Amino acid sequence: MKSKLILSSLALAAFSSGFQSVSAEIMKCYGVAEAGENGCGALDHDGHSCNGQSVRTNHAGDWKMADSVECAKQGGLTEEQARKKLGLPAKI
Repeated sequence: MKSKLILSSLALAAFSSGFQSVSAEIMKCYGVAEAGENGCGALDHDGHSCNGQSVRTNHAGDWKMADSVECAKQGGLTEEQARKKLGLPAKI
């Protein structure tokens, strides 16, 4: 009986944690991409226009896709924050 209760508790915990990650918004997370692992293009056209071409790690103009929770944990920026950091005009 105890083993069934433990298994049920573990299953519920796994389901709950999976459900939370599904509800996070997927976004372009700026300033956290490793060199060569950026998404397509750079906000400030930092010498490249396609994915995997960044030569700098954690450059504010480069991004990778991440959920909003993970982006925040890594210290990532939204597009608006990255534009401000780079001194670029706000997106129209």
